[in-house]
Amino acid sequence: MPDAADDWSALLRGITIDIPFPTACHPGVAEAEARGRQWAEQHGLARSDEARTRLHRGRFGQLAGRAYPAAGAALFQTTVDLMMWLFTYDDDYVDRTTPQAARTVPTIASAVNVLDRVRGDGVAPPFEAAFEDICGRLREQLTAEQFARFANGIRLALLAAPVQNYRRAAAQPLTLSEYEVIRRYLGGCPPCFALIDAANGDTLPAAEYEHPDLQQLALHANNVVCWTNDIYSLAMERSQPGQFWNMPLVYAAHGCTPAQALARTVERVHGEVASFAELAARVTPCGSTAQQRYVQGLGTWMRGLYDWTVNDTARYAPHYDPKGAST
Repeated sequence: MPDAADDWSALLRGITIDIPFPTACHPGVAEAEARGRQWAEQHGLARSDEARTRLHRGRFGQLAGRAYPAAGAALFQTTVDLMMWLFTYDDDYVDRTTPQAARTVPTIASAVNVLDRVRGDGVAPPFEAAFEDICGRLREQLTAEQFARFANGIRLALLAAPVQNYRRAAAQPLTLSEYEVIRRYLGGCPPCFALIDAANGDTLPAAEYEHPDLQQLALHANNVVCWTNDIYSLAMERSQPGQFWNMPLVYAAHGCTPAQALARTVERVHGEVASFAELAARVTPCGSTAQQRYVQGLGTWMRGLYDWTVNDTARYAPHYDPKGAST
């Protein structure tokens, strides 16, 4: 691990990332975010004043607006609420808690039970009830196949958390390849990407959705979203309890200086962007309209995450550094 005195924040101020895809935003963001906050309050997701403030300054509705700019009103509201649920989960059961927290695995199991339509034992009522509400709406708003894609992605995201927590407690740092696999699913991109075609008003057939080229494009986009987030969240996350691992910190744990670790991560983000653009240029002229719009949606997601991080949210602002506080 790098020494605590390393000034990651100063290095981050000089970081520039180029995400050369069009920016867009849903016109109903303000109203949907306000309704999403009310929904979060009704379901008890904000369990303290500090958590409530964190939920508000995150502006997760703005992220949904940038990710799904063409979504119909009902599905868009569901995506806003989903973002609030996902980030609450991330804070309460992944980042702002110790790896050995006793409630993490039972809470994750309760959410998987919702997806599997299995009645749980009620160990996490607010978290579970909120997710059950989201899933109920998505089952009505998506086709059965679209919901299955979403549900599979959520299962993988949830079950990646105990794996990361297990590795946090190990004496040896993660290898880069171990980190990339865990991050690919823990970051939550697969379930979010599974909503793109529905948000566009399309139904992407399985033969197209599962095509190796589209899956490769989704992997490039996943890496861009997760590793970009790793860079901008680094200064805050390294103060959280038990939170040791994102891509720059993995590089640093294996001998890179902070400056080298950040430079390598930025270089890899740009490499994934270039690979995505190259493959998309070959794939989209031959695909259906739904496929073309899905690929464009992946680009919108990459750019939307970047714009939200840099311009909208205060989630990663240095003056909100948690200093190790847990919720």
